[in-house]
Amino acid sequence: MKDVIWNAVSFVAVVALALAYETGAVAAGNAFFGLFAVLVLYTAKQLLTHENELLGEAFKGLFTRPQSHGTMASYVSYLGMTALGSVVMAQVVLVS
Repeated sequence: MKDVIWNAVSFVAVVALALAYETGAVAAGNAFFGLFAVLVLYTAKQLLTHENELLGEAFKGLFTRPQSHGTMASYVSYLGMTALGSVVMAQVVLVS
């Protein structure tokens, strides 16, 4: 149950920060920091499930092995958050 709550809160945070940046409600630097912090913490949480693997294999598993996330919703949530966060962070760096 904690994983479901963590996934939902993280996903909502990334979407809210992305929307706030795109509408101008949040400054570029604040959006970048917020998105980076959420993505790093969420990725670290996901990497804990791969603690007995090499780091490279663990990172590859985050994107290529859906069964390592526990549920398909967790996998899709991770991919969506990573994609949206990366696009907005790249936009902040390239535009600002």
